Amino acid sequence: MNIMPMSQPRQPIYLQLDEYSKDSKYIEKSKSIYITSSRYKVEWWYQMVRRVIKACYEEPSIAYNFFMVDIYTAIKYGLKSIQDWIKIKQNSSQIDIDAEYLNIPLGEAEDAFFTLELFKSCQKNKKAFIPPTYHFSNIKSNMLENKKKTKDEIRLLVCDFAFSNTTSTGWESDNTVLLCMSATPHQYGFDRNVDYIETVGGGNSDETLRRIRELYWDYECDWIIIDGRSGGETIYNELTKFWEHPSRNNWNGHGFSVCRDMRLHDATNAKVKDLISRTVDPDAIQCVIPVYATDTSNDLMWQALLRQLTRGNIGLLIDSLFFEEMLEEKQYFHATNEERTNIKMPYVQTELLINEAVNLKRVTGGRGTIKLVEPKNGHKDRVICLAYGNAFVDKLENVIQYKSERSEEFDESDWEGIFCV
Repeated sequence: MNIMPMSQPRQPIYLQLDEYSKDSKYIEKSKSIYITSSRYKVEWWYQMVRRVIKACYEEPSIAYNFFMVDIYTAIKYGLKSIQDWIKIKQNSSQIDIDAEYLNIPLGEAEDAFFTLELFKSCQKNKKAFIPPTYHFSNIKSNMLENKKKTKDEIRLLVCDFAFSNTTSTGWESDNTVLLCMSATPHQYGFDRNVDYIETVGGGNSDETLRRIRELYWDYECDWIIIDGRSGGETIYNELTKFWEHPSRNNWNGHGFSVCRDMRLHDATNAKVKDLISRTVDPDAIQCVIPVYATDTSNDLMWQALLRQLTRGNIGLLIDSLFFEEMLEEKQYFHATNEERTNIKMPYVQTELLINEAVNLKRVTGGRGTIKLVEPKNGHKDRVICLAYGNAFVDKLENVIQYKSERSEEFDESDWEGIFCV
């Protein structure tokens, strides 16, 4: 909302007195005041701040001023305590800490492969997937209702594993990332949507195994994409076993095994046969696609992700602040701390994914391939999951395109055989 056309000089009562009314020096000039947290550089406030700072030194006829403070200024003058700051760091994401407390605007790295503006343009999804284990006693909103899976929709669970914790907060430690991604076909391919992201402490393999199994059934997945390197095969070995849930009734305890369709694999025939031989449950669900990345495949994967982002074929969840505004204020602020955390988590995780992506620097790898490197103490686990999922959907498109080119007509029957059973 632009209020500038309605601004006017203040009219104090004393200007009605004869001794002041005809003297222009007593007329108070109108003022415009802006207050904001430091958020993304692509938003309006950043350009406004730049203009104000420049005008403060270069504009002689109009008084411009700016005032910026961070948490340390508040601590120095007693507005916040050290204990407050410790609690904030324990319960906030790094993005919130940078933007809300350290006054650091969020933008891409200098040599970034992905731009912040590109990712922000893809934040168009308002509804996240909400695991049915989350209960919201004080909040009733259609924003918390899950979308029903459509007949031709494909759903993926993409996993990037970690095996140790490096911090105690759980926000930016070395975490296993679980990303839920849906793909809906249209005339020229698939629209992809990231519906949910969560992290599990890297040292908690039992929790990771449990959450993979739960999310597979809760999200109605068709495929599980896993990083097969290092300890990934150890996780796979455990997933192939029959497992009874300790608290859920009517639970399908069958294990998971690799997909048998070689067209959907980058792994060699020998590797796929090896993984099949490791399967413990004879009735395991054949839905696992292991990824064994190389310099060449990583190059193609990053370019494919950039291509789909540029085309607008990837939908991400909206900013967590926008999401809060869409919920009824009274309901949201009467929720418990745990409920608020569960509600906001996928939106905050999406912001962390974007922050990871735009801070990856492009360097030249072996044989001139593209290699993306995270900053010191940075991460790229979430965006790798997005890239893995996107690359698999590309592979499905190629399989479908091949089938359609070999048949005179293309109809729904061409989808048969690409969904796991």
